[in-house]
Amino acid sequence: MLVSSFLFPRYKGNAPANNQNGENTTTTQTQAKPEVTSDIIEEEGDVFTIVIEAPKITGMIDISRQDKANAFIKDNIDKIDKVVADFKATAPKTITDDTKSTLEAGYVLNYFNEKLLSVKMSVSEYASGSAHGNNYVLVINYDIDNSKEIILSDIFTAESNYLNILSTLTAKDLLEKYSEEGKEALDWIKEGTSAKEENFKNFGFNETELTIYFQSYQVGPYSLGEEEVTLPYLDIMTHMKIDGPLGGFII
Repeated sequence: MLVSSFLFPRYKGNAPANNQNGENTTTTQTQAKPEVTSDIIEEEGDVFTIVIEAPKITGMIDISRQDKANAFIKDNIDKIDKVVADFKATAPKTITDDTKSTLEAGYVLNYFNEKLLSVKMSVSEYASGSAHGNNYVLVINYDIDNSKEIILSDIFTAESNYLNILSTLTAKDLLEKYSEEGKEALDWIKEGTSAKEENFKNFGFNETELTIYFQSYQVGPYSLGEEEVTLPYLDIMTHMKIDGPLGGFII
């Protein structure tokens, strides 16, 4: 049987080395700890600046699952690569008010262990001379154990009618927050939280709650920016799958 030197470090001699006093002086190999690190891509042009920070999993014992997870992450980062190409092709050829066009992408790690990953990526574009930039969210939710993307139907039971539940809870939260913004804001919220899959596809999770992310212009004008509504599992657990990817958080 071939034994991996990654798990069992190989000594150069026949036994651990000792000093003259008989004390063991061999330094043992420390197992790497699974973690999410950052790959940073930077490009500085004459009229634009690009900075992208992307997540990458390292240190897992199961390299196959780690590679599959990182491949899934890369597939999502490739969406930003297309944005980068479009940005460079359409960026103004001159600089206004000494401010270059910028494209920035970063991430927040919602949750990670060797079984689950949840990442929120925020992308911001600004064209030199524009009144304001454009911001939007990408999400990475991945079941490392089963090497598959996590979508809402994986989390909620088939009979739960989860889209109606998410619609009701998120609308209630936002309507309370913007109750004084007038009818226009209420119309935005009504449409942006209607019971459609695309309205709730951007979400994240941790040990205690599910968070729904709304893009700019989805539930309000640009001035209100991106919005998010946090739903504690205590409020939705009766509709969640016990055997789903997040089931361990509600048992």
